[in-house]
Amino acid sequence: MLRLWTRPQKRVGSAQQSARLRLDHLESRDCPSSPTMIEFNVTRLQGRNIAASGRALYTDPATMQIRLTGAASAIFSLNSNGEFSGNAVTSGFGQIQCRVFSMQGTPLSKPYYYDYQNLAPGVTFQITQSGPGQFSVSGVVSDEDPHLSNVSISGIGSGQTTPDSLGNFSYTLPPAQPGLVNVQVTDSLGLQSPVVSLPATNNAPVFHNVQVERSGNLYLLSGFVIDEAPHVMTVGLQSTVPQVNNQFLPVDSGGYFSRSFLWKAGQPGGFVTLYTVDWFGVSATPLTLWIGP
Repeated sequence: MLRLWTRPQKRVGSAQQSARLRLDHLESRDCPSSPTMIEFNVTRLQGRNIAASGRALYTDPATMQIRLTGAASAIFSLNSNGEFSGNAVTSGFGQIQCRVFSMQGTPLSKPYYYDYQNLAPGVTFQITQSGPGQFSVSGVVSDEDPHLSNVSISGIGSGQTTPDSLGNFSYTLPPAQPGLVNVQVTDSLGLQSPVVSLPATNNAPVFHNVQVERSGNLYLLSGFVIDEAPHVMTVGLQSTVPQVNNQFLPVDSGGYFSRSFLWKAGQPGGFVTLYTVDWFGVSATPLTLWIGP
């Protein structure tokens, strides 16, 4: 006997959702498990001195230290941000290595390098009058070893001098008229600075704050002469008053001069004219004022 079979229908149930994989963004961290140098700077100071600074990344920078080796030796501490700074003295030319170390002296990072080589010297200076017709040159030489350099001076006069360990130097030129002064420095390895030129000048003297003060029968004439070197000058007086006429008043290093004059009873006053000349022969503008009753 034949039977007809029918295929049973599949049950339709709720579909199972497949799980999706997802990557969550974690908090970024700039603190590696091992120290990393990310910055190292060197500023050259006078002589062999340098200023070093930089930054290292680490989870606990307070447990680390920075060491300089090579052409300079120093140990610096790191602050909470991993920053360090300080001064050091170089022992020669070459590379300066900067590296993170443990407190026990174990190197922990790759080194950073700074190439410390000899640079040409520099110079700054000024000119002052120091004697009759004389100018003095004084200044500072910037170099790794300034005391081993040579300062050459030319222009209105010539000469050579050697700075001290701080680079300070001074030199008095032979008597000369105003003009240009040229200075050039040569270091111990033969490198030279640019030639620096400044004018040696002489300004005309000027009378300042001149006055007459009376105290009884005495009249005090006083004032100042403004000049580069007033202490070698005198102030001459011309007047219709006999005791004032043809008098010469010395001037001190500050430019001050004074003279007291005794007035006779009933004696009239008169005008007095002041004049002065510096050692280069340049005259001040004469000044006239009244003295006496």
